Amino acid sequence: MNTQLQNSKTKESLMRSFAGECQARTRYDNAAQQLSQKLYVVSALFKFTANQEREHAEVFYKHTAKVNKSSLNIE
Repeated sequence: MNTQLQNSKTKESLMRSFAGECQARTRYDNAAQQLSQKLYVVSALFKFTANQEREHAEVFYKHTAKVNKSSLNIE
């Protein structure tokens, strides 16, 4: 990976995107769990969407993992 990414705004944006995708996945997982006993189809849709959010987060993580030597506080 290019070392120019190390201290760039792009790296910060990728890390923020990763955090956002993780948060979204958690919300979809929680909604799916709450609906699983009553609305099976809607619950399955939330589970599917949560898995898509996980995939998005993995893409962002892989782009930053090689140069990420510190944590970034997301506000």
